[in-house]
Formats: sequence, C-alpha cells, structure tokens
Amino acid sequence: SISLTGVSGTSGTSVCTLSEDSDSDPNGCSVLFKVPNSEENASGFDQYSNYDSIQSADKVVYSGSCTIKWNNTGKGFNGTIDCAGLVQTHRKSSVRNPIDNNILADLTDTTFKCDYK
Repeated sequence: SISLTGVSGTSGTSVCTLSEDSDSDPNGCSVLFKVPNSEENASGFDQYSNYDSIQSADKVVYSGSCTIKWNNTGKGFNGTIDCAGLVQTHRKSSVRNPIDNNILADLTDTTFKCDYK
C-alpha cells in the first residue's frame, strides 16, 4: 500500500524533499510505502518513507526526491509516483532501531487510482 499527503487540486505535479533541519516534515508531500515481506519463511511487512513516519530518535536522512503527478478524472484521481531512495523504517513489521539510512527502496512509474464513492 502507498499513503500520500499533500496532493490537492484538480491536477498537478508535486516534488517531495526533506528540509535540512527536519526529518519529519517533507516539503511538498510525504510518501509512505508498505510492502509484504518477500523473504522465504518471513511474515509481516517492510515499510519505506521519505520522512520520519515513526518519530524515531534516529535521524531519517532522505536525500532522494519523489515526484507525484495526478489528475482528476471526474470520478476520482489517477496518477504516477516516482521516488528514489525511500528510507526503510520497518523491517518484518518491526520498527528499525536504529534507522539505517543506507537501506533504501525506489518506486518507479508506480500508478495509482482512487475512485469517489
């Protein structure tokens, strides 16, 4: 699953980066990506983010960039997400302690669609 914040309006493009003095307040938007753990005999999920989504004592150093493009279809929204270097905040469903800013994941040309109900 992917969680997004900071996306508003009928259509647009947003670029997300972290400010140098804060690891919990991305400029533009925030992206959190959760994926089932794929290791043999492993359970739970791994989670990656462009900000400190867990309010860790460790500093999340996000030096990548995310670009989110979206469009209002009249029935909802669709778009794409491209993020380089999302930092792993969870491993096998547990919070990483300490955060290792060298364990990264990318989202490339990931599409999304949200329909109004």
